[in-house]
Amino acid sequence: MGFIKKTQKTPKEEIQIAKDRRKDFIERVMRDENI
Repeated sequence: MGFIKKTQKTPKEEIQIAKDRRKDFIERVMRDENI
């Protein structure tokens, strides 16, 4: 039971990493388009 509860909750650190990765990806795509 506790295991299911844990997996449904996303840690703040994980969300922050995902945001940083997405930002980095978008910035890289924009740079490539501008060349």
